[in-house]
Amino acid sequence: MKKIATPIFIFYFLISINQCRRTFHIGILNNSKYEITLTLKLKTPVSKSEFLTTILEIPSDADNHHLYSTIYFRVPANDSNRLDSSKLEAISSNEISYNHTLGEIKLKLQPRFAYFFLNSHSSNEHYVHSIENRFSEIRIDSQNTSSILRQNVIRSLFPYNENCECFLWIIK
Repeated sequence: MKKIATPIFIFYFLISINQCRRTFHIGILNNSKYEITLTLKLKTPVSKSEFLTTILEIPSDADNHHLYSTIYFRVPANDSNRLDSSKLEAISSNEISYNHTLGEIKLKLQPRFAYFFLNSHSSNEHYVHSIENRFSEIRIDSQNTSSILRQNVIRSLFPYNENCECFLWIIK
């Protein structure tokens, strides 16, 4: 009996640890003609140094005068090969500002680019949980309009997009 139970236990263990967990990017496509300012309000504000090291993943001993690539990136919106890794452009640390008092991250979104600012690790491509757990409010400001979106609608703004296997909010 012990000889049968051991292989079954090992098989079950291997299956359970090898569940297909994938990384899905979460972002916004600025498909308008205008620059948009995106403000992401953190649910829990962090210090400036914690923002740099844990959110942007910039080394804590980094030189303040050097521009570092961040985990945030952008891709051209209308390029047929936009998902090619050579097309990814890191958003440098000077293009992102953070107000630690308000807990607000600001990004300038150029027209016809998709900006990705968060990852979701899940086995289910139709479930994005990290966006609503991380941000309490999203604010969009452009020359035409200004909108504030609160937590109860944030998740619905980021539908799953099969073309990029990501959660993407398209602003027209």
